[in-house]
Order: sequence, then C-alpha cells, then structure tokens
Amino acid sequence: MPHNSTAATIAVNPVTTQISGFTEENIGSTYASYFVNPQLAKIYGTHQFTAAGSTDAEITIDVNGSISDLVNGEEIGLDYEFSFTQNSSVGSVFWSIATQLHIPVYGSFAGPSASNFGDEVTTGNSGSIEGSESYTNNSGSNIESATFTAVITVQWSGIESGDTLTFTVPNNSIDYKVDGVPEPSSILLLSFGSLLLLRRKRD
Repeated sequence: MPHNSTAATIAVNPVTTQISGFTEENIGSTYASYFVNPQLAKIYGTHQFTAAGSTDAEITIDVNGSISDLVNGEEIGLDYEFSFTQNSSVGSVFWSIATQLHIPVYGSFAGPSASNFGDEVTTGNSGSIEGSESYTNNSGSNIESATFTAVITVQWSGIESGDTLTFTVPNNSIDYKVDGVPEPSSILLLSFGSLLLLRRKRD
C-alpha cells in the first residue's frame, strides 16, 4: 500500500517481563527493544522456562512507548510473530496480546485482543504464530503526542515440575511503527477497515 512520507516518530521504552510458576525468579532483559529508525522499533528475545511445580505458570511481557506528531490519516502499527516449544505431553499454552492507545483530550482506545482462546497450543512445537494490528488517525486533527501499551500474556497449564517451555520472539518479529498518510487510491480501501486493520508485514 503506497504511503507519503511521515513526520511522526515512535519511541519504545525498555521491555519488562514478569513470571510466576517457574524455577527462574527473574530473567532480566531477555526480551528487549531496539530502534531501527524514528518510525520503527522492534522487540525480540527467547528463553527456556522450567516449571517449578504442577501449578499453572504465567509469563507477562509489557511494552509501552510514545508517539509524536501523528497527522490525520497516518497509522500506528503492531506486527507480531512468535512461537512456543514445550516438552510436556499434556501441557497447554494459552496466549493473548492486547494493545491500547492513550491520546490526551480524546482519551483511551482499546484495540481488539488477539488470542488462541479455544485453540490452545498442545503440541510440542506451535510453529509460527503471527498477526498484525493497526490504528488509523481518522480524528480529523493531528495528534501531537500519545502513548501506547501492549501486553503479551502466556499461560501454561497441565504441567509437571521440570517441564520446559521455550517462548521465542525472533529478531525482526515484533514491530511497533508509524506509517505515512495513504495515497488517495488507498484511502478508499481503508474506509472498509475497522478501527484496527489486520495486515502482515515482515522486514
């Protein structure tokens, strides 16, 4: 989809990860963020977790940041791809990702959540799980500043002590970005989208 150049910029803060039910107490900066350019930031990381017992275990990855100078018609995008590998024959992995945009004066906008509810991962290897979400500024006004949050939650159940789960976010696989104003030929296509348009883009 063609775009004009954008003046908007994006900044992502350091990623924070919280875990429970694993032998590890703190995994530090295993999952991290880095900047490609003022319009694009990425998240990556991988870790093998070990179950501390037969109780459910959980991983929560929190990302937040800011958007500046988003003109009317520009997009804020989130692309994601990750995978799970487990050695438990009975373990079940549930994941969800939720995003929210906070704009002064306009308030907060919750995007639709993506999850595998009802289709939990029960195989040894999940394969690639991927998707895309975006928000288009159709307010009619430029947004000088805004903040955003994204939370990835992983719940692992049906496990025994010593079972392992590897959660992998490859390099270049979670992107936070701002895109320019679509060319006139693309605006018609955007009008048929919802608040968050599903699309996929890999760099």
